[in-house]
Amino acid sequence: VLRNLYVSPRTTITNRLLVWDGVVNGDLPFRLPGGNIAAALGAQVRHNTYLGDYSALNNSEITPCVDSIDDGTPVCPIPTGALIFNASLANYNYSGDVWAVFGEIQFPILENLQVTGAVRHEEYGGNIGSTTNPKVAIRWQPLEWLTIRGSASTTFRAPTPLTTTPR
Repeated sequence: VLRNLYVSPRTTITNRLLVWDGVVNGDLPFRLPGGNIAAALGAQVRHNTYLGDYSALNNSEITPCVDSIDDGTPVCPIPTGALIFNASLANYNYSGDVWAVFGEIQFPILENLQVTGAVRHEEYGGNIGSTTNPKVAIRWQPLEWLTIRGSASTTFRAPTPLTTTPR
């Protein structure tokens, strides 16, 4: 009896992220007082995988309730797990891909003043959709020991497949 009072549920959560990037960059044949205009173009694919593995004590598919009968049929209306107070979830394996293209251009207005513009478009798929986000940045170095930078941009952080997939 005592051994069954002191049990340790086990939960293993794994998040895998695989990223493929491709970038082409270089100077353009246009010159400003600060140097050649430079540009970059690229693409990216991100593949995210979320895995959740719960032991029998906190897996709602194996032990949905404290008083589950031997065949796994719950007797309680809401699956709380064998330990009631600890989270009880079913194992899961969700994944999703994000596709992106981006571009950036740098204008060296003067030797000590650069303006950069960029744009990034991402496709999330499913119910999330896509987003396009621009950015502009300025770098000014009025003195050798002083650099002033500023930027403005938009961004979007999509929910993960873990939060958008019904359980």
